Amino acid sequence: MMTLRSPMAPYVQLELRAADHFEKRRHFQAAFRHLERAHVLSQNWTWQHVRVHWRMFLWGVRRRDWREVAGQAFRIAGAAAKTGFGLVPRGNTGGANVSPFRAMPIPEDLAAVLAKEPEPSRMRFLALMLLKFAVWAMWGVVTAAFAPLPQDARTAIVDGHHVAFRVIGSGRPAVVMMSGLGDGMDTFDEVAAELGKTRTVIVYDRAGYGGSERGRGPRDAEAAARELSGVLAQSGVAGPYVLSGHSLGGLLAEYYAAKHPDQVAGLILEESRPADFTRRCEESVRWSICAPPSWLIWFMPKGARDEAAALSRVTYQVENATPLQNKPVLVLSRATKRTGKHAFETVWAEAQSGLAARYPGSRHLTRESGHYLHHEQRAWFVASVQAFLSGVSGGPVLRSAEGIGCRYFEADAAFTRAIFQPPSSRTSVSARRRVPCAGSPSATSADAVSPSMVTSDTAM
Repeated sequence: MMTLRSPMAPYVQLELRAADHFEKRRHFQAAFRHLERAHVLSQNWTWQHVRVHWRMFLWGVRRRDWREVAGQAFRIAGAAAKTGFGLVPRGNTGGANVSPFRAMPIPEDLAAVLAKEPEPSRMRFLALMLLKFAVWAMWGVVTAAFAPLPQDARTAIVDGHHVAFRVIGSGRPAVVMMSGLGDGMDTFDEVAAELGKTRTVIVYDRAGYGGSERGRGPRDAEAAARELSGVLAQSGVAGPYVLSGHSLGGLLAEYYAAKHPDQVAGLILEESRPADFTRRCEESVRWSICAPPSWLIWFMPKGARDEAAALSRVTYQVENATPLQNKPVLVLSRATKRTGKHAFETVWAEAQSGLAARYPGSRHLTRESGHYLHHEQRAWFVASVQAFLSGVSGGPVLRSAEGIGCRYFEADAAFTRAIFQPPSSRTSVSARRRVPCAGSPSATSADAVSPSMVTSDTAM
């Protein structure tokens, strides 16, 4: 939501006046606490959001707190660019002492005020969506141009262009994290560090992003698959891999898994764009944007521009590829408020359920959040991924008596039951064991994995 006439403005102003009151009396920490409260109230409204960060910036200047000044300079740009997208972690207090992507508990009195926030009208929503795309595109250009590469970044050469990547941590199976449209590998910095404590994590910039050169030819799913194959081959990390894709990265992960199933041990789809979403959206949602407008493509970073131009081809390639089979799949999506039969959020939620159904035996978890679960619900995201990985083995592919490809999952028993058995059939088993796929000669009736078992859990 975004407007210049925010209904939160009077409440934000009260907090700013309180901050002024305490700062004049040299109670600087009390003043900053009121700035933090103003930030929580302003998050959904761009002008107020930017205004509060500016006041925090000035507080830092007067205190000669250069860490705060630098942090607020970054946050001012972020508030201007991303508030309209809803890419704000609820409850975040806005200071340089906390991550800008961390969701935080909201005090009860502020929560009561925020409950009064109105929803924007449909026409206003459409206009704001256009502005969101424009500002986001410009933000992507700036961040892509000035973001430095980490010191441990390496380079692979694929199809004649350099691709930047990082290998973090150790442990199998290795997790390959694939970013969404407009994002480079730095979007995963915090979660990759957490996951890297127990696993090998590979992150990379696709062609035209961050430290990677622009590629030749269309940036469709096939080009992305070749690029990823080259990065993995030159990384020195052995497969099979668990692919974790966010948004457009999920589409590309689906395609790679479909074309290279022997290299994939599992699939994690975080707020992934379903291949049929554009069609669903155009059929059901009026006055909304189902894909980036063509005129905005030219304002995006080079990599995002090339990928947006090839989006229809990517969705066609994924829809016509045979989905990954007999491997564990985890779908993570935001819990949405279904406000009407044709609401955008309703269509998105239905498309996420359809995506989970595309992979029989998958598990679908939801969480109240925006599009960036790995930022806004970082702890939940990391815990969900770690639990999933505990049920995936990076060992060799085994063959059943019937000659069907099958992989043993070295599993925490509770999580294995949660993925592969419906609630009614979950029985007590030993704390840790190998759970074979259906059709394996050692599979018992209690252990067999039925491809028709789909679980859908909602964690609010």
